[in-house]
Amino acid sequence: RLSRTSQEFRSEVYPNPTTGPISLRLHLPEAGRVELNLVDVAGKPLPVWLLSDTSSNLASGVHDLTLFFGRIVPGCYSLFVHVVSSNGMQKMNHKIIVIQ
Repeated sequence: RLSRTSQEFRSEVYPNPTTGPISLRLHLPEAGRVELNLVDVAGKPLPVWLLSDTSSNLASGVHDLTLFFGRIVPGCYSLFVHVVSSNGMQKMNHKIIVIQ
């Protein structure tokens, strides 16, 4: 019996640093529910909006999302990306730097 290596979940953000919206590219090896959380350095949650009407349930494959943060001050933020699928939860964390 041959074992198969499963693809792993990956995510990328760009541009970073940014002056406005960022792009989030998700590589999902299987369908899952995507949760996005943005926090400042004090741990305070901030709103995140998607450009499109993309559902939080995404099919397997590559997805490009545009994220807006509203009016936040320049600084360093953490974007937490969680994907919940039949194999459990996978997590990624990105440091995002907002400049003027």
